[in-house]
Amino acid sequence: MYADVKGTKLYYTMEGTGIPCMIISYAGTLFYERTFSKELQKYFQLIYVDLRGGGQSDPGIVGEITLASLVEDMEQLRQTLNLNKMAVIGHSGNLMLALEYARQYPRNISHLILVGQGPKSGTEDTMKKQQDYWETFSSGERKSILERNLEQLTEDEQFDTFSTSEGFIKMYVAWGPRLWCDAQFDCSHLFKGVNLNADVLRRFLDIVMKDYDTTPFLSEITCPVFLALGKYDFLNPPFLWDGEKEKFPDCTYHLFERSGHNPQLEEQTLFTRKLIVWITGQ
Repeated sequence: MYADVKGTKLYYTMEGTGIPCMIISYAGTLFYERTFSKELQKYFQLIYVDLRGGGQSDPGIVGEITLASLVEDMEQLRQTLNLNKMAVIGHSGNLMLALEYARQYPRNISHLILVGQGPKSGTEDTMKKQQDYWETFSSGERKSILERNLEQLTEDEQFDTFSTSEGFIKMYVAWGPRLWCDAQFDCSHLFKGVNLNADVLRRFLDIVMKDYDTTPFLSEITCPVFLALGKYDFLNPPFLWDGEKEKFPDCTYHLFERSGHNPQLEEQTLFTRKLIVWITGQ
């Protein structure tokens, strides 16, 4: 389905009943439909949304995509769907966009579900912490698997991740040892049929969210927060939230011991149960 939002058509799907819950994505709605359990549809009306320029939404003008425009797209879509309040799920880089929406529209958000991302992006300090976690915590076997995976990529695919959508997917798959508890997991099937726009991904991650820092306003997020992180997420180590998650007035935190960047899939049964217990207890 498509919704006309300020002259741009945003693609979305709706599944289930219960609390309206928007899952925002630049990885394509199919990726999240495949990683989140169908069991959640008994408790949430899941609204999977391709953000402006991403997935099956209108490509638009890449240079016009800003943090402000993305937040406003979310709000306009909420209004178009006649939702009073909604929960928002933000995974990976989308986590920070979800937090920004909660900051700007606190009266319109009921719950915030944050998965697999630190509170800051792009800073040298954050990148150093990510690399230190990898060097000290990952095994020699995990490092060897990553090295072999990267050797299968071309130089362009290794050093220009956003050169093409196919290149981005290949790099994501090759980075499996940094992203999954199972270092040999091949996640390519999760991207089958997914329409990725490499230029938009680059814009979102390297420009819109570059150096974005949520820590100054975490104490302003008044809705209940569910924070889910994976122990084996070497892209966004869970310790990045140390001293920060405590700023939320109402936060339930779970560290998934056998997960990496996508606990909603790697420990799907446990993740789903924890989320349902949390949402039904509010």
